[in-house]
Amino acid sequence: MQKKKLIIASLSFLILFYVANIGAVNAFDIPTLPISAAKTFDAEMRTDYREQIDRQEPEVIILGDSSISFLNAEIVSDLLGKKTMVFAFPGTGSAYWYLFIRNQLFLAKHRPQYFILFFRDSTLTAPTYRVQGEYLIRLEEMASDWDEDVYQLAINAPKPEIMRVLEAYIPLLAYRMDIYAAFIEFSRGFLPFIIFQSSEKDLNSEYESVFERERINDQLWEVELRNQDFSLYSQEALNFSGNVYRSFLPAIIRDLRMMGIKPIFVRAKYRSHAAGDADSQNLSRYMKDITQFFKEENLIYTDLSTEKGLTVDMFEDNFHIRPTKAGSASQIVAVDLLKLLD
Repeated sequence: MQKKKLIIASLSFLILFYVANIGAVNAFDIPTLPISAAKTFDAEMRTDYREQIDRQEPEVIILGDSSISFLNAEIVSDLLGKKTMVFAFPGTGSAYWYLFIRNQLFLAKHRPQYFILFFRDSTLTAPTYRVQGEYLIRLEEMASDWDEDVYQLAINAPKPEIMRVLEAYIPLLAYRMDIYAAFIEFSRGFLPFIIFQSSEKDLNSEYESVFERERINDQLWEVELRNQDFSLYSQEALNFSGNVYRSFLPAIIRDLRMMGIKPIFVRAKYRSHAAGDADSQNLSRYMKDITQFFKEENLIYTDLSTEKGLTVDMFEDNFHIRPTKAGSASQIVAVDLLKLLD
């Protein structure tokens, strides 16, 4: 009896699995096997950032993740004596930053004098950091179909060979990220639309209001941040020499120099630094190696973890400056940056 139930369950699963794959074949218009999907990004790409650069014509562009969202461009511009634009993209890593350089900065008509890239610990040599799930959706907006090399390094490279084979012959696997994105978009809007008849714009606004940072329990937020960044501190991630030439860092340096823009690299400061916590032995070795790399490449680099002006009380969590301290923090950082400019 048990054997019969197992056979029926297995057959039912295989039938559903087959039907679902046939549905994927029709939905994504797959002509033949093996599938050549997921080789690169979609062709469509946003262009407003390069338009902003051309319109404002900054002398300095600052790029990083949400840890630099406190930087006030006007304050920094005044103290540097150079018009500055700040691009702080939450939840981004080196893959996103390189795509910004390639598809926004490079394709803009205007060229700034300096490009200052803020990074956190091993992010510059972690090409797979924040590229999956919701982060892949963000990468798509910054990339085009000519960015196959970026796709291969950030997304395809870490895959085991068996996964590549399965993706070539199983449509559900090949298009799982597209299916995931469509499901998320549907699930987040379906019930609110049915109940409240909300427009997409109103719905997005309400989500931001309900789930804004200020409404999240501080302790849970800290745990979430640590969980997100766990991969940056593994023994493998902190092997600078083993990762640097398999990362986007050499391409970032090459492309900026090719455009005649002087790159500057800045390590962001954490609240833990301000509290006096020392880096781990592996992280200290990594920072020593990347500092030596910058020196050998004749690059400008500074480490803000030693900046005494950014004190514990200025942080709202381990990475982010309090909005009420943004002005003073911007002044402190700008003074440090001024020392790096010609």
